[in-house]
Amino acid sequence: MIARLRGVVEEKGRDFIVLDVGGVGYLVHVSGATLANTGPAGSELTLRTFTYLREDALQLFGFLSAAEQETFERLLGVSGVGPRMALSFLTQFTPQELADAVARKDAAALARVRGVGKRTAERMVLELQGKLAPAAPGGLVAVASNSAEDDAAAALVAFGYTPAEAAAALAGVPGPAAASSEERVMLALRQLDRLRG
Repeated sequence: MIARLRGVVEEKGRDFIVLDVGGVGYLVHVSGATLANTGPAGSELTLRTFTYLREDALQLFGFLSAAEQETFERLLGVSGVGPRMALSFLTQFTPQELADAVARKDAAALARVRGVGKRTAERMVLELQGKLAPAAPGGLVAVASNSAEDDAAAALVAFGYTPAEAAAALAGVPGPAAASSEERVMLALRQLDRLRG
């Protein structure tokens, strides 16, 4: 089992990173929040990993924090929740936000995640009660702050999106050097609209 990978980011996709470790490229599936908090291609990165083995597949899932990995593994313990759905939750919610929603028994909030129905959300509330520990402050590894990036993220949060959703959407649009904050917000909103279907 692979517990951790340290290497150079070779490629970033919508929900994955290809990490070059000693000349071997590992495709690691990540949440939108993790994707947004990693550097560009060529930067060094260390990821905690979870190895998911099925009869027909071997997949790696990566996390920047222990809190995110622990939440992911708890989600997998819920009947009907697979790794892709677990990543969707971690894209829309931080571990703390998810723990709070479960503690409040807010199934409606959980059901807003794409592909999650009312029954699955209610089952999650029941099965996860008392199992999601509050996340430690500063759960994600910090990256260099950028005022244009911060402005765009703040605008999306003002529109009602969660910080994790905003980070995931901004990860998929051109960087501040290529587009203004306003342009980045518009592109991110289009992407969020497509995701919410």
